[in-house]
This record gives sequence, structure tokens and C-alpha cells, in this order.
Amino acid sequence: ELELRFEERPGTLRGVVGDPRGAPVASALVVVEEAGPDDGWIFQPIREDAPLLPPGCYWNRSVGPVRLVTDERGAFEVPDALPGHVEVKVAAENRLDAKEHAEIEHGAVTALRVELADGAPLVGRAPWPGGSPVKQQRIRLRRTGGFRASTRVDSPDGSFRFEGLPAGELSVRVAWLSRGSAHADVILVDGRETRCELVLQKHVDLEGTLVAETGE
Repeated sequence: ELELRFEERPGTLRGVVGDPRGAPVASALVVVEEAGPDDGWIFQPIREDAPLLPPGCYWNRSVGPVRLVTDERGAFEVPDALPGHVEVKVAAENRLDAKEHAEIEHGAVTALRVELADGAPLVGRAPWPGGSPVKQQRIRLRRTGGFRASTRVDSPDGSFRFEGLPAGELSVRVAWLSRGSAHADVILVDGRETRCELVLQKHVDLEGTLVAETGE
């Protein structure tokens, strides 16, 4: 007795990653995975050390996400992809991350273009009163709604610079150990550099004894 089983014929996803001016974005990290049952998706930063599957590998839903890097033309390709709805997440240095959806069809080539916005640069300094620089500062960026970033800056003049930040209002907090801090709210605009000049204020050490209202 001979039993024949017909499997779905895979498709191919071909994409190009570019910037708002149409120029290709090379060396962008592309993650392709099966779309979830709903669109309630929260982006998680793509790890730089994530393993990459070489072009030409076989991919199906049991393998998990495929990670690729765009070439000098900003192009990427996922061959032998099982038909279905997929999410394509793209990240590149100094640019905003992006997510697109694609529908892989039986034996067909699906074309996709992903645009990565420039984002907004933020530069500034946070010296002590009088202008003396502060090294090894901890800088925290935060926005209501989920965006957060934290890094340590150790430049000789105490300056800092961030690229590819999302546009809009952003809270900037700078701290040096537990001895001083500064805070400011800025509004970032895509493609336009924003300066944030702060002055660290030294924390005051309080000494004393707590007593009850009765004086005891």
C-alpha cells in the first residue's frame, strides 16, 4: 500500500530596507517570525548577539524566528518559507526600529519594503555648578507609554550623545553615584538635533533624630 502526502509548497519573502529618502540601509538586522493570534505586540530590543541563519536555510514554524542581515543594497531574502502571515521586525544602528506584516503565499514571491526613520539625535552636558565636567554619569531616558533607555557615559568633558531616538517629549535624568542629579524634559523632532544642557545639583546629607509628636 502506497500512501502519498502532499505538503504546502513554500514561498519566498524578498525585502528591502531603506530610509525616508529612498537610500538603502545596509547591515540592518531583520527578524521574521510567525504572526501571533492578535496584534497586541510589544517590541523587545533585538539582541546584537542573536544567532543568524545563513541565506538559503529552510525555515518553518517549528524552527522559530529567522534572523538575517541586509546586504549593501539593503536587501534580504527568506527562501522556503511556509505560507502564512508573518511579522517582519527590523533594527539598525542610529535609526528607529520598524515592524511590518507580510503574507507568504504558496510557491510565490512576496515583496516587502521596510522604511526606517532617522529618529532624533540628542546631545548635551551635565557639569557641576561652575562648569567642571562630571565623568561616569548615569543617564536615563524615559517617555510615558513605554520607551526607556539607560546608559553610563564616561566622556572626558562629561558630554553625551544619543542617536535614533523616537520623536516627541522625553524625560532626561542624569545622576552621578548618589551625590548629585539633574532632570529636564525635552521635545525631540525627527532628523533635528536637540541640545539638553543640565547642571548637576549636589545632594544634601541630612542628620538628625526622628521624634514623635509627644516629644519622645
